[in-house]
Amino acid sequence: MAHLELKKYSTEWKPSNYLANEANTAIFGVETGEFVMQVIHRVADAFGDSCVINVGDGDNEVGYDALAAGVTNVAAAAASDGAYVVNSIGKLYTKDDTIDIDYTAGGSAVNGKMRFTIVKGRLEP
Repeated sequence: MAHLELKKYSTEWKPSNYLANEANTAIFGVETGEFVMQVIHRVADAFGDSCVINVGDGDNEVGYDALAAGVTNVAAAAASDGAYVVNSIGKLYTKDDTIDIDYTAGGSAVNGKMRFTIVKGRLEP
């Protein structure tokens, strides 16, 4: 009987420069045939409330965000330390790709950082 074996991967991310925009910063690799079940954001240190943080992949820069491109993700950026933002989308990858961060510095940018966790697996016969 086939089964889906899931694994969890986690990384901490912060912009290389809080005052400069950053586009398509890869934080996780995804291989052909893998299924991403969830992407979870955890605010380790709060950002300023005018920063824009979007999470996506090569097909959709906001694919793991409930927000449109360029819209300030206030829930993630300005949430208090330790806040969680869960995006349960689910996607089967038919080609190699990456999960990426787009960051736009705001006027109130501060030294925030986030922990990103994904749950992914591959269907095994």
